[in-house]
Order: sequence, then structure tokens, then C-alpha cells
Amino acid sequence: MDSSLTTAAHEMGAEARIMWFDATANFKLLSTREGVAGVLQRCKDANVNIVVLDVKDISGRVLYHSKLAPRLTEYEGLKRDAGYDLLRVASEEAKARGLRIYASINVFSEGRRHDGGPVFEHPEWESIEYVPEVWARRQDGDSYPASAIGARALEGRLAFFEDPAAAGSRQPDETWAFVEAKNGAVRVNPDSAPDGAVLFVGSGEAGRWLADLDEGSKLEVQAKPRFVPAHLVSEMHNAVFVNPANREAQDYELSIIREIASNYDVDGIILDRMRYPGLNSDFSDGSRRAFEKRIGRDVENWPEDVMTFGPLSKPEPARGPLFKDWIEFRASVIRDFLEQARDTIKDVKPEMGAAVYVGSWYWSYYPLGVNWASDSFRVTTDWASKNFSSTGYADLADWITTGCYYPIPSREAARAKGAREGGTVEAAAEGSVMVIDDATFTYAGLYVLDYRDDPERFAQAMQACRQATQGVMLFDVVYIEQYGWWDILKREFAEPAPIPHEIPELKSKLRRSSPAAH
Repeated sequence: MDSSLTTAAHEMGAEARIMWFDATANFKLLSTREGVAGVLQRCKDANVNIVVLDVKDISGRVLYHSKLAPRLTEYEGLKRDAGYDLLRVASEEAKARGLRIYASINVFSEGRRHDGGPVFEHPEWESIEYVPEVWARRQDGDSYPASAIGARALEGRLAFFEDPAAAGSRQPDETWAFVEAKNGAVRVNPDSAPDGAVLFVGSGEAGRWLADLDEGSKLEVQAKPRFVPAHLVSEMHNAVFVNPANREAQDYELSIIREIASNYDVDGIILDRMRYPGLNSDFSDGSRRAFEKRIGRDVENWPEDVMTFGPLSKPEPARGPLFKDWIEFRASVIRDFLEQARDTIKDVKPEMGAAVYVGSWYWSYYPLGVNWASDSFRVTTDWASKNFSSTGYADLADWITTGCYYPIPSREAARAKGAREGGTVEAAAEGSVMVIDDATFTYAGLYVLDYRDDPERFAQAMQACRQATQGVMLFDVVYIEQYGWWDILKREFAEPAPIPHEIPELKSKLRRSSPAAH
């Protein structure tokens, strides 16, 4: 993808070289000023020019002195001194070395399922997830709920297995009822499983309910909507999200942003997890009212007019007549929040940067409620409404880093392996530039762990990022430390480089779509 901004940056020798510091992965390393100073000096020696310090982790706890949020002072048995302020120490040490420093916050993640966090103090903020509840329905209309999916239920209850093999062997006190997919015909306690059938397993009362079925009768597998708090639903890293459309939750996140911008000498704030946890959230009453207000009418059938999740594992739910409007609504919530976050930062310090971290897989990113494209980028897909492009927020960010997290560096390498070219760092970086469309600066990110056994392949992936975009972000410094790859960085970043988004001549080349941007 041709980008005049990328071409101009390359001609000027400008390049962002970003090193990310995860809050917990580097907890020990960053627990002393000496540790901070040492790793920042290694960054400086390798001609890194921006460091990103994670200061609010997914538990909602922070690594600075806050009057608003609980602090993360202990991790995996290691405790930090109560007076130690990591963000202040890191800022001082970065400034002493001429490094730019950005504070990163996990915006809408406010807890871990087993570790607590602010969301547990404010359950009214918690995201409400749409989880299909599986029921078995007989021909006479009598139904029975499955209390466990893909696992044994408690005594006296019903379990549902889409893959009968996962149930193991039948126990003496159990009744098994196989339901054939093609016609719903039931076979009770057969000697072998029918091909393509699903399985209900019951004991006690549930077992007797299954045993009453006549051989060859019909049983329908139903899915009924159930709305449950996020902490009861498994999410990556067991993160518990608040509802991004909740006004009180938004105000709390904005207060965290204002607190950092007001009290710390950082060059900017980067927003991570500024999104929904998944397509099945948020289905709270508050989100329903906000959605109805946006579309100007009531939703008669909730949630069926938006979407319906079936009982079987499918990549997509059945889409209702309001599905595209719902996708647009969620993206508008995130765009509006970013605009408020940007205004908050600029109100405190106009020169302070507002940046965003997202995944590069744009076409499959919409379930998270995010449109990180330029609003000039026309989105024509089967999930996008006619006005979806208006929710693009790229022009509100001073820069965006996209996680191009693929182990294959280039299209050429993919062809040599017989692999798909789209699943490469090069393709992801090019796609990022295309979607952002020079509305802001684009820096492609790498997951260093993808290259743990192959330093040369890591170097090739860095080159792919640098060639396709205006810079590279490395996630995470913990791997650079573990693998001892500082020499690779010194080789690739042979000379210091100016940062593209700090150069007025390059900023003048941005496509300005929003009057609030840049």
C-alpha cells in the first residue's frame, strides 16, 4: 500500500522505535531505580527512541501514586516499597537519557476474575455478557436446562456435549441421550454414538427426564439468551471489563487519564484495551437504552433483533435486522470515548500525545467494538452499516501502533512455505497503513515471543514493519532481555532517528478528517 507519509518519513530518515514494558512481566526488573536505569540505558544504546510503560494493568491496579485507583505493589510474591513510584522513576530516568516515555493504561479492563479489582467495588459498571443457555426441548414442549457445557454437571443436573467424545465413558448412574443433527431423532443409551450427533448427559432427576424419552422421538436443542456479569465468563487473561458505554465507568477512566497527565512528566498516554471484551458484550439495560436512543426507536425483540447465539459452537451468531446498527453503535461508543480522552489529555498539556494500541487484524476486529481506521476509509463488508466509516477514529490519535503478530515476516517467506500471505507481518503492516490512510502515524508492532528460536527471523520481521510503516513497536522488553537480543537492535537501529510524529513537516502531510484532530 502506497503511503505518502511513509515515503516522506523514510526519505527524512525518521522512524519510531518503540519498546513496550508490560506491567507484570517486568515487575521484578522495574522494582528498583537501578533496574529501571539499566534497561533504559540499554534502550538508549540500541537507539530506541520511545518507551511505553504499562502503568494500569488489566486488574485495574496502577504502578504510580494514585488518589483514584488501587496500586499494584505485589506480584508473584515480590513486593515493592510503598513509597516507590515507578512512573516517576521511569520518567526521570527516561528524560535523563533523551528517551520519550508514554504511560500505557488498560482502559476498560478493571479486574481479574480471581484477583479482584475496581470493578468488584462497582458492580454497576461491569460488562454484561450474552451467554446462550442450552436447553433440551421434547416434542410435548417440556424443556430442561443444561447446567454444564462440554463438562460433567453436578449430581441431578443435565450436561450438554457438542463433541460426545469429550464425555468419556458412561457412568452407571447416568442416562445418555444422543440427538441426531439431521432430524433431531433421539437414541437413549446406545452402544455406540451416531455419527454427527450431540449428547445430553443426565443423572438423578435430569437422568430420569432423559430416560422418559421414547426411542426415535425428537429432541430439539435450544439456546435461550442469558445475561451474566463479565466476571462469570471466561476472557483472555481472566480480565473483567466494565461496560464502555457506562457513563460512570467512562468518567472514572477519564479521571485516571487526567491524573497521569497532570502529575507526571510523560510525553503521552497510550490507550490499550479501549474496547469491548467480545461480540457478546455489552447487553446491559443501559446499553440497550443507549442503542435505542441512537437508532431512534425501541428494540422490540431483545436481543434477537440484534443477534442470536445458537447452542452449538459457531464462529458467528445469527444476525438480526439491527445487527449492523449495533456494530456501528458500539464503534461510536469507543470513538466518542477516545475523543473525550484526547480532549482530557490536551486540556492538561496540549503538547502531550494521545496514542492507541490495537490488533492489526482489522477485518475481524469489529467484534471488539472498534473502528481504528480513518473515517475516510470506506468499509464495505457484510457486517458494516452504510455509516460505519463515520466511526473511524484514526484521526483522533497522534499515532497508532498495530499488533502485526505473525511468526512469518514477509510475503516471500510465506510463499516459500506454501503459507497464506495475509498471515504475515508484511501484509499486516501494509494493511494497517491502508486502513489508517495517513490519518495519523502508523507504527507496526511485533510480538517478540513469536521469534524466540530465530533471531534472524526477528530481524526480518523488524525490517518488514519498518519498510511498510513509519516505525516499529516491540512487545515486550522482557523477551529482549531474556534472549539477549540488544545486539540485534543495535545492528538494525544503527543510527539514531527522529520520531515521525514530532516532525512538523510530516505532520502537515496527515489527512485531516476531524476538526478535533491533530
